[in-house]
Amino acid sequence: MRVLLERGQELDAIDTRLAAARAGNGGVLAIEAAAGLGKTRLLEAARTRAGADGMRVLAASGSDLEQAFTFGVVRQLWESAVDAAGADPLFAVANALYRAVGDVAADTPVAVVVDDAQWADAASLRCLAYLARRAGDLPVALLVAIRSGPDADAVPGELTAGARLSPAPRTAAVAQGNGARERLRSAPARRAP
Repeated sequence: MRVLLERGQELDAIDTRLAAARAGNGGVLAIEAAAGLGKTRLLEAARTRAGADGMRVLAASGSDLEQAFTFGVVRQLWESAVDAAGADPLFAVANALYRAVGDVAADTPVAVVVDDAQWADAASLRCLAYLARRAGDLPVALLVAIRSGPDADAVPGELTAGARLSPAPRTAAVAQGNGARERLRSAPARRAP
């Protein structure tokens, strides 16, 4: 079991968002920080906690190399949604994703977890924004990690409008490497399930 140091506040916020979704109050929690500050690890903990609490977890990760692939993240989240047809394929896919997540959430609360959203393709981001606007009607927690910086501007406001975490570097000692072992030993540890 991996230990997350100095992330109690962030884990509490994740637990609160997941609990609200399980109670039928969906919403978004965005985790935005610079590279290397633990966004992916926080989402790993969120996936583990959501699964342990009986939620179905749909997870995806954006990639700067795959950013140009339409619906790349949506395909990861829900393969069957890409087969939707209609006059506006983007709307059809976005609505199919919403309906599919809603169908799953009717049986059990759902955690939708997307890492590196700043690198997701534009069509997937629009689908996720569509889902985020409607998440309050479903027992769904939409958890999104976004790397701070210019690429973050591509992420729609719907994915950052809810609660927001901005993890700071864990300690100056860890960042600088000075006496890190002693400081880490004395730091309270919080274990992620």
